[in-house]
Amino acid sequence: MPCNRIRATDTIYKDNDCTNFASQIRRAGGEPFHLPAWGYASGGGTTAWVNANAFSKFFGWKSWTSDHRKFSTWLAPGYFIGLDHGIDGSCDHIGFVVATGSDRGNYRDYQVAQHSKNYVDWVSSNQNTWEWQPGSLYIRINS
Repeated sequence: MPCNRIRATDTIYKDNDCTNFASQIRRAGGEPFHLPAWGYASGGGTTAWVNANAFSKFFGWKSWTSDHRKFSTWLAPGYFIGLDHGIDGSCDHIGFVVATGSDRGNYRDYQVAQHSKNYVDWVSSNQNTWEWQPGSLYIRINS
């Protein structure tokens, strides 16, 4: 299911723009602009509007772990999530949890909306790779 309700023409970076997509979700959900730190004006989005690490640091890391199973049990619809590839303290990717599902044995399934591959899909699908991120931290971002 494509994430086409948020127009790519509204982005600074037309492809792989996960953070701009997440920022638009957050704004549509009622989050007020926090200019000059987070927001969008005629000149474009602030760094925290378009950069995964800046977004995650602005809103804060609620919890984090390298254990995907543990991470999956923390999630609920409406949560923003991140990945820190390489565990260097820098968030590299942002997604949005749309739904949670059943326990699949090695994790609890959840549905992620993200712009990077332009989809909404369950972690258990072949398209979604959130469960296959060795050497990464899974981050729950403050809502």
